Amino acid sequence: MSVGGLTAYDALTESVNARKRAKPVHKGIDQYVALGGLKLRQRRTRLEVLLRQADEIDALAPDIRTYADARLNDELERMRSVFMLGRVSNEQLTLALALVREAASRETGEEAYRVQLAGALALVHGRIAEMVTGEGKTLTGSLAVPLLAWRYRHVHVLTVNDYLAERDAASRRSLYTRCGLDVAAIQQDQSPTDRARLYAGPIIYGTPKEIAADYLRDQIRMC
Repeated sequence: MSVGGLTAYDALTESVNARKRAKPVHKGIDQYVALGGLKLRQRRTRLEVLLRQADEIDALAPDIRTYADARLNDELERMRSVFMLGRVSNEQLTLALALVREAASRETGEEAYRVQLAGALALVHGRIAEMVTGEGKTLTGSLAVPLLAWRYRHVHVLTVNDYLAERDAASRRSLYTRCGLDVAAIQQDQSPTDRARLYAGPIIYGTPKEIAADYLRDQIRMC
């Protein structure tokens, strides 16, 4: 299919590129500050650093396990407010993930291990976390999702098919609800109106095919 002499893909690419913001060009002292910030972000996501922070989260578990449900809910709400304000310290991130871990344990019966905590931290920092079969990717992702949704308001979780999208969204719903968040799954048979309503929510599960197709349709409409 072509649009104005261009393929639909070319038209989409031009549309998306036209909306991109130009990257700032740093000069002088700003260049050194930007480089220092990059090195700091890279250093805090090295595996040994993530595992060390996972140990710090684990050390908070005995105390947090003693919290009554009401206190745990209050602490989660307090951390949600902190994340929504923007910048979060390492200490706040450590506490927030420890609280979400305990909420996950109470809601799903799954206790996150050290490697899962490290994987969740990597995701929160915007890194790719590769895990082998059996290491618990579903739990790892669901620990990171509330923190990301608190900070960025919207999070898309990609799965391989509609069944897993619906299943995982349902299995994590009570955890996300406890964190003050709604969750939904994009399915192939949903109408555009239903999809638009679901995308307005903070957490969406779906396949790359469905979510990418919705994105492409929206971009083409804007051409």
